[in-house]
Amino acid sequence: MGKSTLVNHWLRRTAAKHYRSAELVFGWSFYRQGTRGGTSSADEFLDAALNWFGDPDPRLGTEWEKGERLAKLVAHRRSLLVLDGLEPLQNPPGPQEGRLREPSLQAFLRELAAFNKGLCVITTRTPVADITDHEGTSALRRDLEQLSSDAGAQVLRALGVKGDDSELRTASDEFSGHCLALTLLGSYLTDAYDGDIRRRKEVSEHLAHDVRLASDLIELSTRQNFAFWLPAGEILRCWARNASGSTAEGIAWIEDEIRNYRATGCMLRMPYFLALKAEALHSANCVSEALEAITEAQAWVERSEERWWCAELHRLRGVFLAAMGAEETQIDASFGEAIRIAKEQKSISLEKRAEGTCAEYRRQKGSASGGLGFRLPL
Repeated sequence: MGKSTLVNHWLRRTAAKHYRSAELVFGWSFYRQGTRGGTSSADEFLDAALNWFGDPDPRLGTEWEKGERLAKLVAHRRSLLVLDGLEPLQNPPGPQEGRLREPSLQAFLRELAAFNKGLCVITTRTPVADITDHEGTSALRRDLEQLSSDAGAQVLRALGVKGDDSELRTASDEFSGHCLALTLLGSYLTDAYDGDIRRRKEVSEHLAHDVRLASDLIELSTRQNFAFWLPAGEILRCWARNASGSTAEGIAWIEDEIRNYRATGCMLRMPYFLALKAEALHSANCVSEALEAITEAQAWVERSEERWWCAELHRLRGVFLAAMGAEETQIDASFGEAIRIAKEQKSISLEKRAEGTCAEYRRQKGSASGGLGFRLPL
C-alpha cells in the first residue's frame, strides 16, 4: 500500500488499456541498486534506458551528455517512463536536500521537465529539487497522505475482514491510517481469525509496533543513505509480512533482502537475520531448510564471534529438530545449551523463552502416542 505498490497498481490498470497508446514503456527501480557496490544505479539505469530507447552507442559522451541524449530520445516520442524509488540517489536533509547526486540524472530530468510528449512518473520520499522550477506546470507533485478512517476501513474490508463499518473505521484510526500496517493486520486477521475484526487486539500491538519500527528504519535509512540499515529494515518488514500470512512471498523477500544486506559487506546481525529466515521457513513447513538456515547462522557466529543471539539459535534448532522427530537427546541438548548460554549472558528473556519451549516439548512428548514430530511455538 506504499508508493511502489500504488504505482504498480496504476501500471496494471494502464496496461489493461494498452498503456493509453504509449509507443514505448520503460520502468526502473532504484531501491536495490542503490545499496550495492560496483556500478552506480544511475549508470545502470542510463545504460539500460539508452539501449531501450534506441541510442546507437550508450558509451559515448560525458555523463551529462548521456542524460541530455536520453531526454531527447524519451521526450520526442509518446513514451511512458516510471522511475520508482529515486531517493537513494538524492541528497539527504541539509542544504542540498532532494537534489540528485548524479549529473546524468540531473541533466535527464531537467531536460525532460522542460519538454516531453509523453509521461514520466517518479516515486520518491523526497521532492526532486532539480525540477522545482517546473512544479505546477510540466512537473506535477502528488503527496501521499495516511489513509482516512473510511479509506482504511475499505482496505480492511477488501482484505476480507468482517465487522461493523464503525469498528473497521476505529481499527483504521488505531493504526493511524498506516497503509502497510493495515494491510498486514487485515491479512493476519483473515488468515488466522476468519477475518474477525474483534480479534485485532490480539495481534495489533506487536504487529503495529514491528511494522512501524521497520518502516521508520527504512524511511530514515533511505533519507540518510544508510546502505547498512536499509536492507536490514527491509528484512524486518519482510519478516513481518511473512508473519501476517504471506508465507511463500515472505520467504522470497527475506532471502532477497539478505542478499542485499550481504552486498554491503557487513557481517553484523547476520545470525539474527538468518534466524528470521529460519522462522519463516518453519512457518511454511520447510523444516529441513529452516534447520540449514540455523546451521548457517551458527557458522556465522563462529566466524564473526557475534554471540548475542546464540541462545535463540540453539532454541530454534531444538524446535526444528522436534518438528522433524529427531532423537530426544539431540533436542534436549539444544534446549539445554540455549538455557545455559542465556543464563551465562544474563538474558532473562531468552532464558525464559528457552525454558518455556523446553517445557512445552516435554508436555507434548508426555501426551504423544506415536513417534511423530512436535509443533512447538516459535
